[in-house]
Amino acid sequence: MKHLLFIGLGRMGLPMAGHLAKNKDFAVSVYNRTPGKAEQWLKQYSGIAHHENNQYDAVILCVGNDDDVRENLALDGQFVPCLKQGGVVIDHTTTSAELAKAMSAALAECGVA
Repeated sequence: MKHLLFIGLGRMGLPMAGHLAKNKDFAVSVYNRTPGKAEQWLKQYSGIAHHENNQYDAVILCVGNDDDVRENLALDGQFVPCLKQGGVVIDHTTTSAELAKAMSAALAECGVA
């Protein structure tokens, strides 16, 4: 079973994370800057709240813009240590090419893609 962290439970992210949670091949944890949205999702779907000690196979982002990606992914280390070696980051955000390149370089240094 793959353990996923889904960040961003807005209009698109909430149902996307829900669809993943219905797949028995995935254990889905969620994080949202607004805690109430994460609580709503946890009540609606059988998932797991994010905990800093969890180890994830993938982190999936579905947030608003470049600044939100920087804040939520926290290239300074907030979520990157939660990724297993060889893990992946999947970004559904419409980000700039500059941020995509910076994220790729920073994540490669951490052993994730």
